[in-house]
Amino acid sequence: MDLSIIIVNYKAWSSLSVTLDCLKNILNGQIDFEVVVIDNCSQDGQLSRFSDLYPRFKFLENTGNWGFADACNLGARSTSRNCFLFLNPDTLPNAAAIEAMYSLLMDKTEYALLGCLQNDRNELKIKLTPNLYTLLGFTRILYRFLNRHSLRQRSCTCQRIASPDWVSGSIVMISRTWFEESGGWDADFWLYSEDTDLSRKVAHKGGKIGLLCAHTMIHRHGGASRVDRQTTAITKSEVKISSHVYIQKHFTGNSKITGHAILILNNLLVNLPVAIVGLFFFFIAPLRISSQIYGNLIQYYLSVIKNNNWISPRSKNFRVRRV
Repeated sequence: MDLSIIIVNYKAWSSLSVTLDCLKNILNGQIDFEVVVIDNCSQDGQLSRFSDLYPRFKFLENTGNWGFADACNLGARSTSRNCFLFLNPDTLPNAAAIEAMYSLLMDKTEYALLGCLQNDRNELKIKLTPNLYTLLGFTRILYRFLNRHSLRQRSCTCQRIASPDWVSGSIVMISRTWFEESGGWDADFWLYSEDTDLSRKVAHKGGKIGLLCAHTMIHRHGGASRVDRQTTAITKSEVKISSHVYIQKHFTGNSKITGHAILILNNLLVNLPVAIVGLFFFFIAPLRISSQIYGNLIQYYLSVIKNNNWISPRSKNFRVRRV
């Protein structure tokens, strides 16, 4: 296979070891591919140990924890292979799914970006491009209900290869040609929504997005982004922040203003009661995390006002644009 499997890691060594063992077993079965692990500057002494434990794999250290998209781009630049499979370090890859995605991408040139089912998620629901009708959970439920027949026809319920608007960045395969044509991952996104953005860019270039319904990889959600309470609070904050980044990039006119306003009101008003309770019941971990998320969002919105910039302050691009 002319394939490089690129994995981004930040202190998720326990999950990563399981993923790498799976890939090592697949390689022992004589399927050839390259594995590149980008460590986002964990600085905990584990990188050199893992390099010794897995000598067949390439390990690179990023200059900082600049997020998923930046590290994926670094991984793509580090290899000369012509197809990329981006995997989260908490996935359990298998040969059948890898071979099926690779074969389809090579044989069916109309497909530009592929994913497969993840067994702990309801992938029967088509992933939808964010718009004013799908920004919030309850409006998204209503939108799905009103469009249930057309969405069902595109899903794994009716298709061998589903046609979502986007596929999850935890398991995504793309050729180098389409990767470069689309501009790759956008490092304005620190974490989350970068997969929606990449899928959108590929689709706008005429590429087809596909989800293989006959193949599944296990994705142990939270194995990489929930390694401790502090990381949990940060990553859950970035879910909300990344939505603002997406709106700023892809919404226009009044839709952009309305989208930002909807999210701000939802994040600050709807979540305020739980955040206040968390201040008093800080010894209850989920409540304390809710308060931390709320505090992170307040800091983010103050940063937006101060810098006139919706990019997450954790992004490398945020620093570049401040210079």
